[in-house]
Amino acid sequence: MEWSQIPQLVVATAVTLYWTCVVAMVARSWSKFKVSSGSLPKTRLERTMWLLWVPTIIAWNLLAWYSSNAVTESLASLGITGLSGLWFFVICLGALAACFAFLTTTRCWLGMGRNWSMAVTPSKDTELITEGVFSKVRHPIYALSLMLMISTMVVVANWMMLAVGTIHCSMLVLKAWNEERYLCQTHGRQYEEYRRTTNRFIPVRAMLAICLPDKTR
Repeated sequence: MEWSQIPQLVVATAVTLYWTCVVAMVARSWSKFKVSSGSLPKTRLERTMWLLWVPTIIAWNLLAWYSSNAVTESLASLGITGLSGLWFFVICLGALAACFAFLTTTRCWLGMGRNWSMAVTPSKDTELITEGVFSKVRHPIYALSLMLMISTMVVVANWMMLAVGTIHCSMLVLKAWNEERYLCQTHGRQYEEYRRTTNRFIPVRAMLAICLPDKTR
């Protein structure tokens, strides 16, 4: 294995571990909490989404491992030449971002406990979590999944990965919107207030509060 392939190996490992943990979380929901994990969607929209999303996730995992060529070869597939040194540095940053996304997501999963679910589950009684990282963004797990996917798209630089990444990111945005609609119906004014004071994916308000504390009070 060439040294230039190490970032791709790191990202591929992070992606596989991420989805292995998702499977483990599904099993945990049933065995420990005796509640639905949402792996089989109940709503028509999410059932339709799953038909496209599941193959996309499988392709994501396969491409992360299969596209193990040297960085310069991956860049050449996109018509990028002459920037291999600089781009390799960017790719290394992408690999680090992928590790951060995976490790931080595991903390979010464990923090949610029995409230974790892959899909909207109307019959499941859940609490509205607004503490910790959820006090900064409404969908930290989706935000980190976006980071993991973008990292993969940077490291595995080819057109197939770009297409897979575009589908995955679009599905995450649609799913976040659908969940917010459901949570507004379930938690009413409490969720409306929570949505008013937080951002969906990027903690803009939290960053502004740090940079401009007097103007964000």
